[in-house]
Amino acid sequence: MLRKREVIGWLILALTLTWPLALWGTDEKIEEPKTPIARIEVQPARVEWVPQVDHQSLILTVAGPGDLYIRQEFNNGQAPSLSLLDAKGDNLPDGIYAYELRVVPRTAGIHAAAGELRKESRLQERTLVQSGYVSVRDGAFVNPDLNRSKPAGPAKPSSGPSPQPVGAKSVTTGYACIGTSCGPGDDNLPVLRLKDSLTRITFDDVPDGISYDRNWAIQANDSIGGSDRFFIWDLDALSKPFSIEGNTPENSLYVRNNGNVGLGTSTPAARLEVSGGEVRFPPGAGAAGFTHFNYSGDGKNYIRGTTIIADNAGNVGIGTASPTKKLVVKSNTANGDVFLVQRSQADSQTIMRLFETTSGAGLISLFDDAGNEDTRVSGTGGHSFVAGTMGLNCNSPGGFDFSIKSGVNSNTACNTGTCSQINAGSTTFTACSSRTIKENLQPVRVPDILEKIAAIDVYKYDFIEGPKDRLGLMAEDFHQVFKHGSDKMLNGQDVEMALWLAVKELTARNKELTAQNKEISTQLSNLEALLAAESGNAAK
Repeated sequence: MLRKREVIGWLILALTLTWPLALWGTDEKIEEPKTPIARIEVQPARVEWVPQVDHQSLILTVAGPGDLYIRQEFNNGQAPSLSLLDAKGDNLPDGIYAYELRVVPRTAGIHAAAGELRKESRLQERTLVQSGYVSVRDGAFVNPDLNRSKPAGPAKPSSGPSPQPVGAKSVTTGYACIGTSCGPGDDNLPVLRLKDSLTRITFDDVPDGISYDRNWAIQANDSIGGSDRFFIWDLDALSKPFSIEGNTPENSLYVRNNGNVGLGTSTPAARLEVSGGEVRFPPGAGAAGFTHFNYSGDGKNYIRGTTIIADNAGNVGIGTASPTKKLVVKSNTANGDVFLVQRSQADSQTIMRLFETTSGAGLISLFDDAGNEDTRVSGTGGHSFVAGTMGLNCNSPGGFDFSIKSGVNSNTACNTGTCSQINAGSTTFTACSSRTIKENLQPVRVPDILEKIAAIDVYKYDFIEGPKDRLGLMAEDFHQVFKHGSDKMLNGQDVEMALWLAVKELTARNKELTAQNKEISTQLSNLEALLAAESGNAAK
Protein backbone atom coordinates (compact mmCIF):
# COMPACT_ATOMS: atom_id res chain seq x y z
CA MET A 1 0.00 0.00 0.00
CA LEU A 2 2.81 2.40 0.88
CA ARG A 3 4.54 1.59 -2.41
CA LYS A 4 1.34 2.37 -4.25
CA ARG A 5 1.04 5.74 -2.50
CA GLU A 6 4.62 6.56 -3.44
CA VAL A 7 3.94 5.84 -7.11
CA ILE A 8 0.78 7.95 -7.01
CA GLY A 9 2.78 10.78 -5.41
CA TRP A 10 5.31 10.79 -8.22
CA LEU A 11 2.49 10.77 -10.75
CA ILE A 12 0.84 13.78 -9.12
CA LEU A 13 4.13 15.69 -8.99
CA ALA A 14 4.79 14.98 -12.68
CA LEU A 15 1.25 16.09 -13.49
CA THR A 16 1.71 19.31 -11.52
CA LEU A 17 4.86 20.24 -13.40
CA THR A 18 3.51 19.30 -16.85
CA TRP A 19 -0.04 20.70 -16.61
CA PRO A 20 0.19 22.74 -19.86
CA LEU A 21 0.39 19.40 -21.77
CA ALA A 22 -2.85 17.94 -20.48
CA LEU A 23 -6.00 18.99 -18.64
CA TRP A 24 -7.31 17.24 -15.52
CA GLY A 25 -9.77 14.51 -16.42
CA THR A 26 -9.97 15.28 -20.20
CA ASP A 27 -8.03 14.59 -23.41
CA GLU A 28 -8.62 18.13 -24.82
CA LYS A 29 -5.36 19.93 -25.61
CA ILE A 30 -4.56 23.61 -25.20
CA GLU A 31 -3.70 24.58 -28.74
CA GLU A 32 -1.59 27.50 -29.88
CA PRO A 33 -3.70 30.42 -31.25
CA LYS A 34 -4.56 29.89 -34.89
CA THR A 35 -4.59 33.63 -35.60
CA PRO A 36 -2.23 35.61 -33.37
CA ILE A 37 -1.99 39.36 -33.79
CA ALA A 38 1.37 38.89 -35.50
CA ARG A 39 3.70 36.08 -36.48
CA ILE A 40 7.11 36.58 -34.93
CA GLU A 41 10.17 36.02 -37.09
CA VAL A 42 13.49 35.97 -35.24
CA GLN A 43 16.73 36.53 -37.12
CA PRO A 44 20.17 37.05 -35.55
CA ALA A 45 20.14 40.85 -36.16
CA ARG A 46 16.42 41.59 -36.28
CA VAL A 47 13.05 40.54 -34.88
CA GLU A 48 9.96 41.22 -36.97
CA TRP A 49 6.28 40.81 -36.16
CA VAL A 50 4.27 40.09 -39.33
CA PRO A 51 0.66 41.32 -38.75
CA GLN A 52 -2.07 38.66 -39.05
CA VAL A 53 -5.16 40.80 -38.26
CA ASP A 54 -6.62 44.00 -39.65
CA HIS A 55 -5.57 47.11 -37.76
CA GLN A 56 -5.09 50.87 -37.92
CA SER A 57 -1.68 50.64 -36.26
CA LEU A 58 0.33 48.42 -33.93
CA ILE A 59 2.13 49.66 -30.82
CA LEU A 60 5.26 47.69 -29.92
CA THR A 61 6.62 48.04 -26.40
CA VAL A 62 9.86 46.30 -25.39
CA ALA A 63 11.41 46.18 -21.92
CA GLY A 64 14.93 44.82 -21.64
CA PRO A 65 17.86 44.57 -19.23
CA GLY A 66 18.32 47.43 -16.80
CA ASP A 67 16.19 50.46 -17.65
CA LEU A 68 15.97 49.69 -21.36
CA TYR A 69 12.51 50.64 -22.65
CA ILE A 70 11.42 51.01 -26.28
CA ARG A 71 7.99 52.08 -27.51
CA GLN A 72 7.12 52.64 -31.17
CA GLU A 73 3.90 52.80 -33.19
CA PHE A 74 3.72 51.26 -36.67
CA ASN A 75 1.01 52.29 -39.14
CA ASN A 76 -0.91 49.82 -41.28
CA GLY A 77 1.40 48.40 -43.93
CA GLN A 78 4.45 48.53 -41.64
CA ALA A 79 5.65 45.41 -39.86
CA PRO A 80 6.77 46.10 -36.28
CA SER A 81 10.43 45.26 -35.82
CA LEU A 82 13.26 45.43 -33.31
CA SER A 83 16.84 45.88 -34.48
CA LEU A 84 19.85 44.49 -32.67
CA LEU A 85 21.38 48.00 -32.94
CA ASP A 86 20.12 50.85 -30.77
CA ALA A 87 19.77 54.48 -31.83
CA LYS A 88 23.50 55.07 -31.24
CA GLY A 89 24.52 52.09 -33.38
CA ASP A 90 25.53 49.96 -30.40
CA ASN A 91 24.42 46.35 -29.94
CA LEU A 92 21.61 45.68 -27.51
CA PRO A 93 22.95 43.99 -24.37
CA ASP A 94 22.51 40.29 -23.78
CA GLY A 95 19.42 39.42 -21.80
CA ILE A 96 15.71 38.67 -21.98
CA TYR A 97 13.42 41.21 -23.68
CA ALA A 98 9.71 41.18 -22.86
CA TYR A 99 7.52 42.53 -25.63
CA GLU A 100 3.91 43.65 -25.89
CA LEU A 101 2.18 44.20 -29.23
CA ARG A 102 -1.05 46.18 -28.88
CA VAL A 103 -3.63 46.66 -31.64
CA VAL A 104 -5.09 50.06 -32.46
CA PRO A 105 -8.15 48.90 -34.45
CA ARG A 106 -9.69 50.62 -37.42
CA THR A 107 -12.88 52.42 -36.47
CA ALA A 108 -14.87 50.41 -39.01
CA GLY A 109 -12.99 47.15 -38.51
CA ILE A 110 -12.79 46.92 -34.73
CA HIS A 111 -15.62 44.42 -34.44
CA ALA A 112 -14.21 42.20 -37.18
CA ALA A 113 -10.72 42.20 -35.62
CA ALA A 114 -12.07 41.45 -32.16
CA GLY A 115 -14.32 38.70 -33.57
CA GLU A 116 -11.42 37.08 -35.39
CA LEU A 117 -9.34 37.02 -32.24
CA ARG A 118 -12.21 35.62 -30.17
CA LYS A 119 -13.15 32.93 -32.66
CA GLU A 120 -9.78 31.63 -33.79
CA SER A 121 -7.18 32.48 -31.17
CA ARG A 122 -9.33 31.93 -28.09
CA LEU A 123 -8.23 35.26 -26.64
CA GLN A 124 -10.65 36.99 -24.30
CA GLU A 125 -13.00 39.45 -25.95
CA ARG A 126 -11.33 42.52 -24.47
CA THR A 127 -7.78 41.39 -25.33
CA LEU A 128 -6.14 43.02 -28.36
CA VAL A 129 -2.63 42.42 -27.05
CA GLN A 130 0.03 39.84 -27.83
CA SER A 131 3.00 39.45 -25.51
CA GLY A 132 6.01 37.23 -25.14
CA TYR A 133 9.78 37.18 -24.93
CA VAL A 134 12.83 37.29 -27.15
CA SER A 135 16.40 37.28 -25.98
CA VAL A 136 19.83 38.43 -27.01
CA ARG A 137 22.59 35.91 -26.35
CA ASP A 138 26.18 36.30 -27.48
CA GLY A 139 25.23 39.39 -29.50
CA ALA A 140 22.37 37.81 -31.51
CA PHE A 141 18.61 37.45 -31.15
CA VAL A 142 17.24 34.11 -29.90
CA ASN A 143 13.59 33.24 -29.42
CA PRO A 144 13.24 31.42 -26.07
CA ASP A 145 9.60 30.60 -26.88
CA LEU A 146 10.59 28.24 -29.73
CA ASN A 147 9.83 24.61 -28.99
CA ARG A 148 13.13 22.81 -28.65
CA SER A 149 13.73 19.61 -26.78
CA LYS A 150 16.15 19.63 -23.88
CA PRO A 151 18.65 16.86 -23.20
CA ALA A 152 17.98 14.86 -20.13
CA GLY A 153 19.92 15.94 -17.08
CA PRO A 154 22.32 13.65 -15.28
CA ALA A 155 20.88 11.14 -12.89
CA LYS A 156 21.04 12.20 -9.27
CA PRO A 157 21.76 9.75 -6.46
CA SER A 158 18.99 9.12 -3.95
CA SER A 159 19.07 7.43 -0.56
CA GLY A 160 15.41 6.45 -0.77
CA PRO A 161 13.60 3.99 -2.98
CA SER A 162 14.30 4.33 -6.67
CA PRO A 163 11.62 6.48 -8.37
CA GLN A 164 9.35 4.69 -10.78
CA PRO A 165 9.32 6.02 -14.35
CA VAL A 166 6.24 7.96 -15.43
CA GLY A 167 5.08 8.30 -19.03
CA ALA A 168 5.26 11.54 -20.95
CA LYS A 169 1.50 11.88 -20.54
CA SER A 170 -0.46 10.60 -17.59
CA VAL A 171 -3.78 10.97 -15.83
CA THR A 172 -4.48 10.00 -12.22
CA THR A 173 -7.52 9.99 -10.02
CA GLY A 174 -7.84 10.36 -6.29
CA TYR A 175 -5.76 12.32 -3.76
CA ALA A 176 -2.08 12.07 -2.77
CA CYS A 177 0.42 13.14 -0.12
CA ILE A 178 4.14 13.69 -0.83
CA GLY A 179 6.77 14.03 1.88
CA THR A 180 8.64 12.09 4.55
CA SER A 181 5.96 12.87 7.13
CA CYS A 182 3.06 11.45 5.10
CA GLY A 183 1.16 8.73 6.84
CA PRO A 184 -2.14 6.86 6.70
CA GLY A 185 -5.06 9.18 6.07
CA ASP A 186 -2.92 12.02 4.72
CA ASP A 187 -4.16 11.35 1.21
CA ASN A 188 -7.73 12.43 2.02
CA LEU A 189 -7.25 16.15 1.36
CA PRO A 190 -8.05 17.29 -2.18
CA VAL A 191 -5.98 17.07 -4.26
CA LEU A 192 -2.29 17.10 -3.32
CA ARG A 193 -0.69 17.47 0.10
CA LEU A 194 3.00 18.22 0.76
CA LYS A 195 3.97 17.13 4.27
CA ASP A 196 7.51 17.56 5.51
CA SER A 197 9.72 19.83 7.59
CA LEU A 198 10.54 21.61 4.33
CA THR A 199 7.73 21.93 1.79
CA ARG A 200 9.01 23.15 -1.54
CA ILE A 201 8.34 22.60 -5.25
CA THR A 202 11.53 23.12 -7.24
CA PHE A 203 11.70 23.99 -10.95
CA ASP A 204 15.11 22.65 -12.04
CA ASP A 205 15.64 23.85 -15.63
CA VAL A 206 18.23 21.69 -17.43
CA PRO A 207 20.70 23.75 -19.58
CA ASP A 208 20.46 23.22 -23.32
CA GLY A 209 22.62 26.09 -24.62
CA ILE A 210 19.64 27.76 -26.31
CA SER A 211 17.07 28.97 -23.79
CA TYR A 212 17.67 30.40 -20.34
CA ASP A 213 17.80 27.90 -17.50
CA ARG A 214 17.24 29.86 -14.30
CA ASN A 215 15.95 27.65 -11.46
CA TRP A 216 12.98 28.58 -9.29
CA ALA A 217 11.12 27.21 -6.30
CA ILE A 218 7.83 27.71 -4.49
CA GLN A 219 8.21 27.27 -0.74
CA ALA A 220 6.07 27.51 2.38
CA ASN A 221 7.90 28.88 5.44
CA ASP A 222 11.60 29.37 6.00
CA SER A 223 13.52 26.16 6.59
CA ILE A 224 15.52 27.27 9.65
CA GLY A 225 14.08 29.99 11.84
CA GLY A 226 12.88 32.98 9.84
CA SER A 227 9.22 33.78 9.38
CA ASP A 228 6.08 31.90 8.49
CA ARG A 229 5.56 32.93 4.92
CA PHE A 230 4.83 31.68 1.43
CA PHE A 231 7.39 32.82 -1.11
CA ILE A 232 8.98 32.31 -4.52
CA TRP A 233 12.71 31.55 -4.66
CA ASP A 234 15.09 32.63 -7.42
CA LEU A 235 17.49 29.77 -6.68
CA ASP A 236 20.27 31.08 -8.92
CA ALA A 237 20.27 34.55 -7.36
CA LEU A 238 19.29 33.24 -3.90
CA SER A 239 16.63 35.96 -3.69
CA LYS A 240 12.96 35.88 -2.73
CA PRO A 241 11.21 38.40 -5.01
CA PHE A 242 7.70 37.52 -3.78
CA SER A 243 6.58 36.72 -0.22
CA ILE A 244 3.31 36.50 1.70
CA GLU A 245 3.56 36.34 5.49
CA GLY A 246 1.17 34.42 7.69
CA ASN A 247 -1.94 36.23 8.97
CA THR A 248 -1.85 38.59 6.00
CA PRO A 249 -5.19 40.50 5.91
CA GLU A 250 -7.93 39.55 3.46
CA ASN A 251 -7.48 40.97 -0.05
CA SER A 252 -3.99 42.29 0.65
CA LEU A 253 -3.35 41.77 -3.05
CA TYR A 254 -6.26 41.27 -5.43
CA VAL A 255 -6.04 41.18 -9.24
CA ARG A 256 -9.40 41.39 -11.00
CA ASN A 257 -10.17 39.86 -14.38
CA ASN A 258 -10.08 43.33 -15.99
CA GLY A 259 -6.46 43.85 -14.96
CA ASN A 260 -7.20 46.22 -12.05
CA VAL A 261 -5.07 45.61 -8.96
CA GLY A 262 -6.35 46.16 -5.45
CA LEU A 263 -4.24 46.50 -2.31
CA GLY A 264 -6.58 45.96 0.62
CA THR A 265 -9.68 45.80 -1.59
CA SER A 266 -11.28 43.18 -3.83
CA THR A 267 -13.08 45.79 -5.93
CA PRO A 268 -10.39 48.04 -7.42
CA ALA A 269 -11.95 50.55 -9.81
CA ALA A 270 -8.64 51.67 -11.34
CA ARG A 271 -5.44 50.04 -12.56
CA LEU A 272 -4.16 50.36 -8.96
CA GLU A 273 -6.30 51.12 -5.92
CA VAL A 274 -4.98 51.20 -2.35
CA SER A 275 -7.47 51.01 0.49
CA GLY A 276 -7.19 51.51 4.21
CA GLY A 277 -3.84 53.23 4.61
CA GLU A 278 -1.13 55.41 3.23
CA VAL A 279 1.33 54.69 0.45
CA ARG A 280 4.91 55.83 0.66
CA PHE A 281 7.97 55.68 -1.56
CA PRO A 282 11.59 55.74 -0.36
CA PRO A 283 13.81 58.60 -1.46
CA GLY A 284 15.88 58.48 -4.61
CA ALA A 285 19.64 58.76 -4.80
CA GLY A 286 20.89 61.85 -2.98
CA ALA A 287 17.45 62.66 -1.54
CA ALA A 288 16.11 62.34 2.00
CA GLY A 289 12.72 61.47 3.44
CA PHE A 290 9.84 59.36 2.17
CA THR A 291 7.12 60.52 -0.20
CA HIS A 292 3.68 59.74 1.26
CA PHE A 293 0.26 59.45 -0.36
CA ASN A 294 -2.83 59.77 1.87
CA TYR A 295 -0.52 60.82 4.71
CA SER A 296 -1.88 60.45 8.29
CA GLY A 297 -5.37 59.37 7.17
CA ASP A 298 -7.11 62.47 8.61
CA GLY A 299 -9.62 62.90 5.79
CA LYS A 300 -7.29 64.96 3.62
CA ASN A 301 -5.61 63.72 0.47
CA TYR A 302 -1.86 64.12 0.73
CA ILE A 303 1.24 63.83 -1.36
CA ARG A 304 3.79 64.46 1.33
CA GLY A 305 7.56 64.36 1.26
CA THR A 306 10.09 67.18 1.39
CA THR A 307 7.20 69.18 -0.09
CA ILE A 308 3.58 68.76 1.02
CA ILE A 309 0.75 68.81 -1.48
CA ALA A 310 -2.56 68.56 0.37
CA ASP A 311 -6.19 68.66 -0.69
CA ASN A 312 -8.42 69.88 2.14
CA ALA A 313 -12.08 70.04 1.10
CA GLY A 314 -11.21 71.46 -2.31
CA ASN A 315 -8.44 73.75 -1.06
CA VAL A 316 -5.01 72.75 -2.39
CA GLY A 317 -1.87 73.48 -0.44
CA ILE A 318 1.73 73.23 -1.61
CA GLY A 319 4.14 73.27 1.31
CA THR A 320 1.29 73.40 3.84
CA ALA A 321 -1.02 70.73 5.25
CA SER A 322 -3.82 73.18 6.08
CA PRO A 323 -4.70 75.28 3.01
CA THR A 324 -7.55 77.74 3.66
CA LYS A 325 -7.98 78.99 0.08
CA LYS A 326 -8.30 77.31 -3.32
CA LEU A 327 -4.51 77.42 -3.70
CA VAL A 328 -2.00 78.17 -0.95
CA VAL A 329 1.74 78.00 -1.64
CA LYS A 330 4.02 78.25 1.39
CA SER A 331 7.66 79.16 0.96
CA ASN A 332 10.19 76.94 2.67
CA THR A 333 13.01 79.48 3.04
CA ALA A 334 13.76 83.20 3.08
CA ASN A 335 15.84 84.80 0.33
CA GLY A 336 14.71 82.23 -2.20
CA ASP A 337 12.22 81.57 -4.97
CA VAL A 338 8.73 80.43 -3.97
CA PHE A 339 7.84 79.33 -7.49
CA LEU A 340 8.96 79.86 -11.07
CA VAL A 341 7.12 79.97 -14.41
CA GLN A 342 9.20 78.75 -17.34
CA ARG A 343 8.59 79.28 -21.02
CA SER A 344 7.70 76.52 -23.47
CA GLN A 345 11.00 76.47 -25.39
CA ALA A 346 13.54 73.71 -24.82
CA ASP A 347 15.75 75.96 -22.65
CA SER A 348 12.93 76.23 -20.03
CA GLN A 349 13.99 79.82 -19.33
CA THR A 350 12.23 81.50 -16.40
CA ILE A 351 9.73 84.18 -17.45
CA MET A 352 8.22 84.92 -14.01
CA ARG A 353 9.11 84.27 -10.41
CA LEU A 354 7.67 84.87 -6.96
CA PHE A 355 10.46 85.45 -4.45
CA GLU A 356 10.64 85.73 -0.66
CA THR A 357 13.15 88.35 0.45
CA THR A 358 15.48 88.00 3.43
CA SER A 359 13.06 90.06 5.54
CA GLY A 360 10.12 87.88 4.47
CA ALA A 361 8.58 90.36 2.02
CA GLY A 362 7.24 89.36 -1.37
CA LEU A 363 8.81 90.16 -4.72
CA ILE A 364 7.54 89.46 -8.25
CA SER A 365 9.82 89.53 -11.28
CA LEU A 366 9.09 89.31 -15.01
CA PHE A 367 11.88 88.39 -17.44
CA ASP A 368 12.33 89.32 -21.09
CA ASP A 369 13.07 86.88 -23.92
CA ALA A 370 16.81 87.10 -23.21
CA GLY A 371 16.38 86.09 -19.57
CA ASN A 372 16.93 89.58 -18.13
CA GLU A 373 14.76 90.81 -15.27
CA ASP A 374 12.50 93.35 -16.98
CA THR A 375 9.90 94.14 -14.31
CA ARG A 376 10.06 93.92 -10.55
CA VAL A 377 7.39 94.66 -7.97
CA SER A 378 8.67 94.45 -4.42
CA GLY A 379 6.84 94.69 -1.12
CA THR A 380 10.02 95.60 0.76
CA GLY A 381 9.44 98.94 2.54
CA GLY A 382 6.43 99.65 0.36
CA HIS A 383 8.67 100.53 -2.60
CA SER A 384 8.84 99.10 -6.08
CA PHE A 385 10.55 99.74 -9.37
CA VAL A 386 9.58 99.05 -12.94
CA ALA A 387 12.26 98.70 -15.59
CA GLY A 388 11.26 100.11 -18.99
CA THR A 389 8.17 102.03 -19.99
CA MET A 390 4.84 101.31 -18.35
CA GLY A 391 1.26 101.70 -19.50
CA LEU A 392 -1.94 101.32 -17.51
CA ASN A 393 -4.90 100.12 -19.62
CA CYS A 394 -2.77 100.43 -22.78
CA ASN A 395 0.14 98.62 -24.42
CA SER A 396 2.26 101.18 -26.28
CA PRO A 397 3.46 104.20 -24.25
CA GLY A 398 4.73 105.86 -27.45
CA GLY A 399 7.97 107.37 -26.14
CA PHE A 400 6.74 108.26 -22.64
CA ASP A 401 8.00 106.61 -19.48
CA PHE A 402 4.53 106.28 -17.98
CA SER A 403 1.10 106.36 -19.59
CA ILE A 404 -2.39 105.96 -18.26
CA LYS A 405 -5.57 105.57 -20.24
CA SER A 406 -9.21 105.29 -19.23
CA GLY A 407 -11.13 102.07 -19.85
CA VAL A 408 -10.28 98.40 -19.42
CA ASN A 409 -8.96 97.49 -22.90
CA SER A 410 -5.20 97.12 -22.58
CA ASN A 411 -4.67 96.17 -26.25
CA THR A 412 -4.68 99.73 -27.64
CA ALA A 413 -2.05 102.47 -27.89
CA CYS A 414 -1.59 104.80 -24.93
CA ASN A 415 -1.85 108.05 -26.95
CA THR A 416 -5.46 107.60 -28.09
CA GLY A 417 -8.74 108.26 -26.30
CA THR A 418 -8.63 109.70 -22.80
CA CYS A 419 -4.97 109.50 -21.81
CA SER A 420 -2.18 111.15 -19.83
CA GLN A 421 1.55 110.59 -20.26
CA ILE A 422 4.71 111.78 -18.55
CA ASN A 423 8.49 111.43 -18.77
CA ALA A 424 11.06 111.48 -16.00
CA GLY A 425 11.96 115.11 -15.17
CA SER A 426 8.56 116.50 -16.22
CA THR A 427 6.39 118.13 -13.59
CA THR A 428 3.13 117.76 -15.48
CA PHE A 429 1.45 115.16 -17.63
CA THR A 430 0.99 115.43 -21.37
CA ALA A 431 -2.72 114.79 -21.90
CA CYS A 432 -4.76 113.73 -24.91
CA SER A 433 -6.79 116.89 -25.59
CA SER A 434 -8.06 116.82 -29.18
CA ARG A 435 -11.55 118.10 -30.02
CA THR A 436 -12.15 114.71 -31.64
CA ILE A 437 -12.30 113.02 -28.25
CA LYS A 438 -14.40 115.66 -26.48
CA GLU A 439 -18.03 116.76 -26.48
CA ASN A 440 -20.32 119.34 -24.80
CA LEU A 441 -17.79 122.18 -25.33
CA GLN A 442 -18.75 125.39 -23.44
CA PRO A 443 -16.46 128.44 -23.12
CA VAL A 444 -15.78 129.49 -19.51
CA ARG A 445 -15.98 133.09 -18.35
CA VAL A 446 -14.98 134.00 -14.82
CA PRO A 447 -15.62 137.65 -13.96
CA ASP A 448 -13.04 139.29 -11.72
CA ILE A 449 -10.67 136.39 -12.14
CA LEU A 450 -7.70 138.42 -10.91
CA GLU A 451 -9.48 139.44 -7.77
CA LYS A 452 -10.56 135.85 -7.12
CA ILE A 453 -7.05 134.56 -7.55
CA ALA A 454 -5.77 137.32 -5.31
CA ALA A 455 -8.17 136.08 -2.61
CA ILE A 456 -6.52 132.65 -2.52
CA ASP A 457 -3.37 132.47 -0.46
CA VAL A 458 -0.38 130.21 -1.01
CA TYR A 459 0.73 128.34 2.12
CA LYS A 460 3.77 126.56 3.41
CA TYR A 461 2.63 123.43 5.26
CA ASP A 462 3.33 119.88 6.50
CA PHE A 463 1.13 116.86 5.79
CA ILE A 464 0.07 115.26 9.07
CA GLU A 465 0.76 111.75 7.76
CA GLY A 466 3.15 112.52 4.94
CA PRO A 467 5.74 114.86 3.44
CA LYS A 468 6.77 118.02 5.26
CA ASP A 469 7.76 121.53 4.19
CA ARG A 470 5.48 121.81 1.17
CA LEU A 471 4.04 124.78 -0.76
CA GLY A 472 0.49 124.83 -2.13
CA LEU A 473 -3.13 125.90 -2.03
CA MET A 474 -5.94 124.79 0.22
CA ALA A 475 -8.77 122.89 -1.51
CA GLU A 476 -11.41 124.67 0.60
CA ASP A 477 -10.16 128.13 -0.49
CA PHE A 478 -10.09 127.26 -4.18
CA HIS A 479 -13.54 125.63 -4.07
CA GLN A 480 -15.07 128.57 -2.19
CA VAL A 481 -13.82 131.09 -4.73
CA PHE A 482 -14.41 129.17 -7.97
CA LYS A 483 -17.32 126.91 -6.91
CA HIS A 484 -15.82 124.02 -8.87
CA GLY A 485 -14.46 120.57 -8.00
CA SER A 486 -14.08 119.20 -4.48
CA ASP A 487 -13.47 121.13 -1.27
CA LYS A 488 -11.10 118.34 -0.11
CA MET A 489 -9.05 117.75 -3.24
CA LEU A 490 -7.27 119.93 -5.79
CA ASN A 491 -7.18 119.12 -9.48
CA GLY A 492 -3.96 120.46 -10.98
CA GLN A 493 -5.65 121.14 -14.30
CA ASP A 494 -8.34 123.24 -12.56
CA VAL A 495 -5.62 125.38 -11.00
CA GLU A 496 -3.86 125.64 -14.36
CA MET A 497 -7.08 126.73 -16.08
CA ALA A 498 -7.71 129.37 -13.40
CA LEU A 499 -4.26 130.77 -14.07
CA TRP A 500 -4.95 130.54 -17.82
CA LEU A 501 -8.10 132.62 -17.37
CA ALA A 502 -6.09 135.11 -15.30
CA VAL A 503 -3.52 135.36 -18.09
CA LYS A 504 -6.32 135.99 -20.57
CA GLU A 505 -7.67 138.72 -18.29
CA LEU A 506 -4.25 140.27 -17.93
CA THR A 507 -3.75 140.04 -21.69
CA ALA A 508 -7.04 141.85 -22.33
CA ARG A 509 -6.19 144.54 -19.82
CA ASN A 510 -2.75 144.88 -21.30
CA LYS A 511 -4.26 145.44 -24.73
CA GLU A 512 -6.52 148.13 -23.31
CA LEU A 513 -3.61 149.85 -21.60
CA THR A 514 -1.49 149.57 -24.73
CA ALA A 515 -4.23 151.25 -26.78
CA GLN A 516 -4.62 153.96 -24.18
CA ASN A 517 -0.89 154.53 -24.06
CA LYS A 518 -0.78 154.78 -27.83
CA GLU A 519 -3.59 157.36 -27.87
CA ILE A 520 -1.94 159.37 -25.10
CA SER A 521 1.38 159.20 -26.92
CA THR A 522 -0.25 160.50 -30.12
CA GLN A 523 -1.94 163.33 -28.24
CA LEU A 524 1.34 164.20 -26.55
CA SER A 525 3.13 164.30 -29.87
CA ASN A 526 0.45 166.61 -31.28
CA LEU A 527 0.73 168.95 -28.29
CA GLU A 528 4.50 169.06 -28.61
CA ALA A 529 4.14 169.99 -32.29
CA LEU A 530 1.66 172.83 -31.49
CA LEU A 531 3.93 174.21 -28.77
CA ALA A 532 6.90 174.18 -31.09
CA ALA A 533 4.93 176.05 -33.77
CA GLU A 534 3.75 178.69 -31.33
CA SER A 535 7.29 179.19 -30.01
CA GLY A 536 8.52 179.86 -33.56
CA ASN A 537 5.83 182.42 -34.29
CA ALA A 538 6.61 184.33 -31.08
CA ALA A 539 10.27 184.62 -31.99
CA LYS A 540 9.41 186.43 -35.23
